[in-house]
Amino acid sequence: MSYRDSHKVLVFAGEHLEPSLSGIKQITIRKYRPEAHDFKKDELVIGEFLNGYDMLLQIIADTETVPFRDLPDQTAREDGYINREEAFLDLKKYYPNLTKNEKIAIIRYRMVGHTPLGRNKHCPE
Repeated sequence: MSYRDSHKVLVFAGEHLEPSLSGIKQITIRKYRPEAHDFKKDELVIGEFLNGYDMLLQIIADTETVPFRDLPDQTAREDGYINREEAFLDLKKYYPNLTKNEKIAIIRYRMVGHTPLGRNKHCPE
């Protein structure tokens, strides 16, 4: 049995590994899908980084959901955006049909340690 069999997975772009390791990035905003984004405080999940490494993450707050139009600019800034509008335009790259009336998930996490759990399918040979 693999560690992936017993944990939910959150996929991140590879460039998010360093900011997550350093603690600069501790939030991710996603188009809400209940089967993928309902996390509870203290839950452990796998962070699958597209540079090839799986890291253990701890959820630090229950997933918050809001219609995109109600996303506070401050929350967008915590995720590295200037404001809600910049976040919306960036998320449209990943979710082309995203509208401002749709629910988004605000997921807060922290890295558990600095050692990868393993390499994932994105790891270069």
